[in-house]
Amino acid sequence: MRTGAPCGHVGNYHEAGFYRSDAEFRAQIVSFIEEGVAAGEPVIIGYDERKVRLLRSWLTQPSAVEFIGDTNLYATPARAIESYRQLFERHVAAGAQQIRIAGDVPHSGNGGDFLGWDRCESAVNAVWQDYPVWSRCLYDGRTVTNEVRDVVERTHPRLLTAAGGSTVNPRYQDVHEFRPLPPRDDPIEQSAPLVELVDPTPAEARHQLLRIAYGRLADETVEDLLIGVTETVANAWLYGRPPFTVRMWAGSERIVVHVQDTGPGPTNPLVGLVPGRDSPPAPGLGLWLVQQLDLDVTFLPTPDGFTVRLRAGRGGEPISLESHHREKDDPHPNELASLVSVRIECTAHDPPHGNWAAAMSLTWSRADPGIVEILVLAAQPHQAARWHVRRELLDDGCWRHATSEGAWVAPEPDGQRVRLHLDAPVAELDLPTASLRAFLELTSG
Repeated sequence: MRTGAPCGHVGNYHEAGFYRSDAEFRAQIVSFIEEGVAAGEPVIIGYDERKVRLLRSWLTQPSAVEFIGDTNLYATPARAIESYRQLFERHVAAGAQQIRIAGDVPHSGNGGDFLGWDRCESAVNAVWQDYPVWSRCLYDGRTVTNEVRDVVERTHPRLLTAAGGSTVNPRYQDVHEFRPLPPRDDPIEQSAPLVELVDPTPAEARHQLLRIAYGRLADETVEDLLIGVTETVANAWLYGRPPFTVRMWAGSERIVVHVQDTGPGPTNPLVGLVPGRDSPPAPGLGLWLVQQLDLDVTFLPTPDGFTVRLRAGRGGEPISLESHHREKDDPHPNELASLVSVRIECTAHDPPHGNWAAAMSLTWSRADPGIVEILVLAAQPHQAARWHVRRELLDDGCWRHATSEGAWVAPEPDGQRVRLHLDAPVAELDLPTASLRAFLELTSG
């Protein structure tokens, strides 16, 4: 049975408050935590180090509280929604009747960027309805902007008073009524794009991205961008309205990519924040996969179409077309990676968990094609895992492990194709199945 204000309520009891001092913060949070601990309820707190120190000094039993110190939790809205959902699953499976959570989302008042978190604050009113969650979102009224305050008041069904009580919020909008903040332009988008492609294949878009991203971003970031571009271009081919255009900009340490089709875009307000509930080919899974990467992903609906924007790296002066053309057409062949990225479907051995889909990249050096790096971003609805495998191709045509991860069998050459089987146990993929077996068919185009 649920305790406190949500007694009798089904789903996420979502409320927000504003404080203007540490004393007001204490009044709004300590009793919320202490009453949950006394009732034997899981209490999950995700604040910065300063607030955590304050809470530990105020609480009677701080050891009974689950403090989340992993900053990656709030790396992207989709990742935060999924990470909390996994925590809820674990606690409900252990018998929890109610789960209390409180924390900060990034916004300019705490040194973060609120872009995308407005959609997250709205979405959790729908996507956490299967769980007995009491979520309390507290914002510092001294630093929060009017823009953020407006979103908070439109995305929380209840608002707290300074003393810690709560009232029904007349400004609340449900997830279908809510309109997110208009995204801001990136400064380098004011210059001419270095690349503009019409109806490109994923391979063509990847090739151009490698040319402009090489040397400007870390290899891991380029890899994420390559997968992101593959997914968004494939999404445009599958679900967009032609023609579609891919544009790319570069700064000294930054890349921005637009994938724009001429259709209206997805109508589901949760797209990208949660995977589709249907089988893996359903619309929305690719856009959710992209948001598990270390990229800034923004959806830009406009009168003339729908754009997915991918951004990576720090700011910098935009690279002009003239200076770009003065650069070498290709990096040194010893350093340039060729890449194949495909969408695969996997059937889980555990039937209740249904089907899987994955984005996969296969990378090798032109100078030494026997060394292969493989990244798998696997996803079942509400689950995701990243997985690296490094392989060496021996003279006898068999693969040899170069890492302790994964289990690959020998490839089966078939003309220009390489066919592989993946069989990885749950301990290595951190997925809720006894094993995952997939048939992969990779083209070398």
